[in-house]
Amino acid sequence: MLTAGVYAATNWTWVARLIVAANFWGAAAAIWLYAKTIGKTVEKTYLDPATHSPVVIRSSHSLFFIPAKPWAILATLLACVMTVVSFNLPSEHFMDRASSASLEKTAFDQANHLITADKGKEAYGNTPEAEKLAEAFSSMV
Repeated sequence: MLTAGVYAATNWTWVARLIVAANFWGAAAAIWLYAKTIGKTVEKTYLDPATHSPVVIRSSHSLFFIPAKPWAILATLLACVMTVVSFNLPSEHFMDRASSASLEKTAFDQANHLITADKGKEAYGNTPEAEKLAEAFSSMV
């Protein structure tokens, strides 16, 4: 949350890269914590009253028949890969999507305001071709 706040305030691309890496490392740490606590295999030895021989009962957690520790190793490897990938992506990957989306939304909001304002014009558009098309459409109706 701190890195997201810094990115929003400063728009530094390295912070966005850090957010991607931090998400994967956080998930890997959570899986390691699970593997070391709840997900570890527990062995309990009981004495069978009929035969007086020891009986070992094992309880373990798994996901898709894979124990927790291999999942933790896979998550750590994925975090390593995603850290390298996020710091090697071009900065346009992080910056241009948000700014172009906001520019498009701003243009749409301005055009939408023209329609609702009704300044006496019959057709509006963001380009001259779009205005001609809107005029043709409004005359057909």
